Amino acid sequence: MKTSERTADPMESSAKRPLWIATGGTVSCIQGERGLVPAASPEQMERIKDELCLDCRLLCLMNTDSANNSVEIMDTLAQTVYDELKKNICSRIVITHGTDTLAFTAAYLDSAVKGADIPVVTVGSQLPYGTPGSDAPENLRTAFNCELGAGFYVVSYDSVYSAGSAYKADSRDERAFEGLYAEGRAQAGELVLYRPKYPRVGVLWLTPFTLPEDVKAFESYDAAVICAYGTGTVPERLIPALRELSAGVRTAVVSQCRRGGIRRDVYATSLPKDLNIPDSSGISLEKAAAMLALFGSL
Repeated sequence: MKTSERTADPMESSAKRPLWIATGGTVSCIQGERGLVPAASPEQMERIKDELCLDCRLLCLMNTDSANNSVEIMDTLAQTVYDELKKNICSRIVITHGTDTLAFTAAYLDSAVKGADIPVVTVGSQLPYGTPGSDAPENLRTAFNCELGAGFYVVSYDSVYSAGSAYKADSRDERAFEGLYAEGRAQAGELVLYRPKYPRVGVLWLTPFTLPEDVKAFESYDAAVICAYGTGTVPERLIPALRELSAGVRTAVVSQCRRGGIRRDVYATSLPKDLNIPDSSGISLEKAAAMLALFGSL
């Protein structure tokens, strides 16, 4: 399901300003009884905005730990981004988000919202703003000030990645993210919002311990991403179960290796080409999951 429209607004380019959409995450965290908790209140985020001299509008959309992310939350954020793009009053959109599932949200936005004519940047931090040595100030300055064309991006310290390729590579280092390609892809055409048609997406990470009955458990999902070994090899004992799964569930295969992609013509144990399981060479796990949730295919 999709909606499309772009509304002309009397406030033209001279009045356009960046928009900061705050969703919670470590950037805003404070110490709670059990550990860090998001505190993305308007007062807290306005204080950060003023201290960093960020000339932007602020929208505190939600206050969520990204460990609690869901397809409903990502859909709400996509709707918000779409609505703001329709207004045609933003020079860019910056979304602060927890790093744990930031790559899933960025990939979802990149898939759900088409026709963005400004940069849409998702950014987080490893340490809360105000903590000694926090990466939050540098990440926010980069997100708001780096030169970018239209499209969806992830900022990680001093690096920028296409939203459809980024993944979290380090749980502590300030350069938390890497990407398959470090550039955005400009989007042309009308502004369109896609909604999730197949929201229950399972991720099956193959290991030497995976059994056919483990594959069968995914038959209750709307869609499934198969994380195969290396160039796309799978245990031969799983082939019948994978064949049965792909006959009734929308599936795609990605490599457990973040670089190099799938090549199904190398090994005898490669996923058979006659299986109805498209491979996603050049697409991250996060992007594949988003595309299956939205479209049921890559």
